[in-house]
Amino acid sequence: MSGEIRPAVTALQPIVQWLTIEPWYYENQTSVVYMLVSSNAVGPIKGQRTRDALADVLRAQILGGQRQHGSVLPAERLLVTETGLSRAAVRDALRILESEGLIETRPGRYGGSIVRQPASDALDKPIAVFVRGRQVSLRELVEVRVMIEPMVAELAASRRTPQELAALEQLTQELAATIDDIPLFLDANVRWYLALAEACHNDLLRAFFSSIAGPILEASGKHGIATQQTRQFILQSHHRVLQAVQSSDPRAARRRMERHVAGYAERFGVA
Repeated sequence: MSGEIRPAVTALQPIVQWLTIEPWYYENQTSVVYMLVSSNAVGPIKGQRTRDALADVLRAQILGGQRQHGSVLPAERLLVTETGLSRAAVRDALRILESEGLIETRPGRYGGSIVRQPASDALDKPIAVFVRGRQVSLRELVEVRVMIEPMVAELAASRRTPQELAALEQLTQELAATIDDIPLFLDANVRWYLALAEACHNDLLRAFFSSIAGPILEASGKHGIATQQTRQFILQSHHRVLQAVQSSDPRAARRRMERHVAGYAERFGVA
C-alpha cells in the first residue's frame, strides 16, 4: 500500500469498525484500490482492473455469508452508481461470478443476479480442461480411482438412504441389461459411480467424482477397454459392492471396492 493512502486508512479504522465495514485492498504493479465494503453495500472502486476488484468484493460477501443463497444482488444501475464503475465493468464482474457458479442471471422484471450455491457439477469443466490440456494418462486416472473409490464405497455403506440404495440397485440392473451395448453400458457405469458418490453424503467427494466421470468415460473409450470380459468383470464387482452397501457393511464395501479397482488397474497394465 502506498505511503499516501496508509495514513488515511489508519484514520478511518475506528469509523470502519463502528460501522462494521470491512476494508478491502486490491494491489498490483500499476494500481492500488481501497474499498469500504459493508454487508449491504459496495463502496467506490478506483484503479485498473476494476471489474476484478468488484468481483472480489461481491465474491467475499457471498462466501462470507453476507449475501445469502437465493438473495438478489443490487441491480446493475445501482452497482454503477454505488461503485462509480461503468456499466460494462459491472457486467464483466457479474459474468465472472456467474462463471464461478456463485450467481445466476434471470431475465425479466423479477429477475436479476441471484446468489446461489455452487452446483455439484461445478468442478466438471475445469477438471475436464485440466485432464485434456495436460493429457492426463489412463494410469493417472486409475491411480486416483484406487485412492478415492474405496473410501466412497465405505461411506456409502454407512450413510446411504433407502432411496439412494434403490437408485444403486436400479443402475446395477441397468448395467446387466446393457452389457451388450458398449456406449449404454459405459454411461450406466458412470451413473452408477455418481449414485454411489451421492450416497456417501460428502459434497466434496461427490463434486470430485462428478468431475472425473467424463474423463474416465472418454479414456475408457479411447483405450478400447470395454470388452465383453471387462464388462462382465465390472458388473460382478458392482454386484459385490452393492451387496455390502445393502448390508450396511462399510468394511466389506471398502475391501470389495479395493479389489475391484486393483483388479481394474492390473487388467489394463496400469497398476
